[in-house]
Amino acid sequence: MSDSKHPSTAELRWDYAERVLRRSELSDNPIEQFGAWFTDAVDAKIREPNAMALSTTGLDGCPSARIVLMKDYSDRGLTIFTNYESRKAKELEAKPVASALFLWKDLERQAHIRGRVEKLSGSESDEYFYSRPYNSRIGAWASRQSEPIPNREWLSA
Repeated sequence: MSDSKHPSTAELRWDYAERVLRRSELSDNPIEQFGAWFTDAVDAKIREPNAMALSTTGLDGCPSARIVLMKDYSDRGLTIFTNYESRKAKELEAKPVASALFLWKDLERQAHIRGRVEKLSGSESDEYFYSRPYNSRIGAWASRQSEPIPNREWLSA
């Protein structure tokens, strides 16, 4: 089929047939359903079950995606934190809508959530920031997130 040196993607396909999704077993409340599946992922010891692909609209109008960690969820929605100077923060400020996709492959499940985005209060952001380990706070404070570093020496300065 192809003279390509990389593995054939057809050979990588996995048969997802272990679980059956029945509408009768789903909650009418999407946040409750998400919570049940998230709990299942935690209980199954899925590595970083709070990791999600967050998609925003780039300042150029094109889709922009990255993996982030959800820090909480509630009836208000999902909570993430980011540096206000990051690319994602600037994109969310310009167009406050996003899409989140969680993949729990071992459970043969994924959850897709999309909607408008609101910035948390300064006190909520500060509470999270000061809950982080000291070295993590220093790293976040010193980081020029989404900016290229000038050279390797800059990392140790």
